[in-house]
Amino acid sequence: KAISAVVGFIPISFGETCIFQPIDVDLAGTGSASGLDLSDNGFAIPTVAPTDCNNYGSQVNSGLTGSNNSLQMHMAGNFTPPPNNDTIFKNGFDTPGVIE
Repeated sequence: KAISAVVGFIPISFGETCIFQPIDVDLAGTGSASGLDLSDNGFAIPTVAPTDCNNYGSQVNSGLTGSNNSLQMHMAGNFTPPPNNDTIFKNGFDTPGVIE
């Protein structure tokens, strides 16, 4: 959701209709003892109607929407992958309540 923008020195409110959805992010990366590093180098932000964003929808679309967006993030914590003999990850997560 975009709330407002500043054009020059003038703030412009977009109201409650400037909502870009859905934004699907396909994160991939690595986990280690120092954290989880994830990224997506090509997700799309969908357009809004020209009348959205207090009738600034077309202008907002030209600045924000499209498929050349990227995201990189680091989440702190210990995300060391389990050893190969860890059976909980043998075929993904085990079915709850089933003991092999």
